[in-house]
Amino acid sequence: MKLNQTMRADHTVKKMMMKNLFAFGLAFCMILPAFSQNIDTKKMPERIHTSFWNYNKFSGFRMEMLHDWVNCGMTLPVSPLFEWKNDSAEDFLQMLDEAEKLGVQMIIQVDVLFIDNDAEQYRKTATEVYEKFGKHPAVCGVYIGEEPNTHNDKSFHECTKIFKEIAPELTVYINLGSPGRMEGAALKGKLSLTEWMRNFTQFTGSRVIGFGEYDQMIPGGIKMDNYFTSLRESMEAANASGMELWATLLSSAHGPFEAPTEDQYRWQLNTAVACGCKAVVWFRLYDKLVALDYRNSPIDEFGEKTTYYYNLRRVQKRFNIHHGEIFARLQYLDTCFIDTYSLDVCYGGYKKFEKDSHDLVANAESPHGMISDFKDSDGNDYIVILNTSQTIDRPIKLTFSEKVNSADILYYNGDMTQNIFRRNGQSGGMTAVEIWLAPGQMELIKIN
Repeated sequence: MKLNQTMRADHTVKKMMMKNLFAFGLAFCMILPAFSQNIDTKKMPERIHTSFWNYNKFSGFRMEMLHDWVNCGMTLPVSPLFEWKNDSAEDFLQMLDEAEKLGVQMIIQVDVLFIDNDAEQYRKTATEVYEKFGKHPAVCGVYIGEEPNTHNDKSFHECTKIFKEIAPELTVYINLGSPGRMEGAALKGKLSLTEWMRNFTQFTGSRVIGFGEYDQMIPGGIKMDNYFTSLRESMEAANASGMELWATLLSSAHGPFEAPTEDQYRWQLNTAVACGCKAVVWFRLYDKLVALDYRNSPIDEFGEKTTYYYNLRRVQKRFNIHHGEIFARLQYLDTCFIDTYSLDVCYGGYKKFEKDSHDLVANAESPHGMISDFKDSDGNDYIVILNTSQTIDRPIKLTFSEKVNSADILYYNGDMTQNIFRRNGQSGGMTAVEIWLAPGQMELIKIN
């Protein structure tokens, strides 16, 4: 098949590399260029962000750690915890200077920004932090706490509102945990998750909210339904509230949860994005010498990169190169599972794909598959196909509806396209295309 010729000149080499890689099934074997991101001062770059929960203290920070984060494909690192009374502001600013040089922005952690019951003191302290650090071009947000409950819910609202009044251009990041945790700790049957999010964003002016779920990493997939239920319920609440959803996913073994393989890193990142999330925050990057049963993180307790680091690095850099920017420009619409052989692989309350139920895809067949629908600002249609198995390569066979004239898989954030279907009078089964996908692999298809 011949490549679409509408691409920028600087992708000529990539075009030649891709020319013979597609023959009804997808296979990738490409040399990937280093990722870089230009800074738009005080405005979060338009992309799907990757980050991690940083439990390091700034007193132990070394500049090579920042390079490790960026080299791992983190586009929005969270800073180590800066202790306002003890740490060096000059050193912290040097870290931010280096982040700017590397082309990333950061969510900063400063201990005095954590939620407080004293609103007047919080406003004073938050103003001081903003004046010292918040105006730096590498800062695009702050972290102030996670997992609200009935005792601190009011403080979460008030402190977020105060900071947004001081710095409306910055993101305030909080994480709610799973919808089940929110129900037990904060909602108590008095509010739905949607009502809580709507009240929160209307009161505070904040437009970003996080949730977390790890059950997808219980061996054997026995709690897979919990993951997709949390994802669906959180996304539905965020969409109804006009908020952007960030997912906290798992990168450390502990308790019943296993450490991800490279396939499972890919699976977690891609399922979250395919279901509408705008950022993924990994729990966690570093192991500690004293940390109960936590282990097999990307960086071990001695500061050495593990096999997991390089697995995560490949997954994130590949995602950044092909999908990180373009998905930020698309509006998520809907998701359904493909379960052709009735293997009971439809999860989380998402609907099952039924023949002739989709406007653009007349039929979809796969043992493990997902289809999501997106639109861009010009009204163009896109579908995502994804192999929902964490362990096995699977094909997805698509039969396009009569409304589809052509379909192109997008690479390099849309700068390169591979035509997979062009109507030349054929109809019905003659419009079918079969694509093989690695575990958790997704492809973005533009419909024309």
